[in-house]
Amino acid sequence: MLKKKKSYKSKTEFFKEYNKYLKSNDWKMRKKEFIRMADYKCETCEEEDKILHVHHLHYRSLGNESFEDVLVLCISCHERLHGRKFRRNMI
Repeated sequence: MLKKKKSYKSKTEFFKEYNKYLKSNDWKMRKKEFIRMADYKCETCEEEDKILHVHHLHYRSLGNESFEDVLVLCISCHERLHGRKFRRNMI
């Protein structure tokens, strides 16, 4: 779990820790629960996609996220939100 108020020297250092967190069992369990709470649908278009992403609205509560801190999105809505395409191996 990421520490709540840790200060990072750089964005690179933060995203290195963030990516490590996204691979953790703790995040995997939280992600499954958030998708279940969204009824297995994209919260934007309501599509029932096989692949759903959980988008962080902010990074203040990493490791202690609540449902209000995230959005469950299909890949199309997530890409639209970020304004870019994701590599398929990022899923």
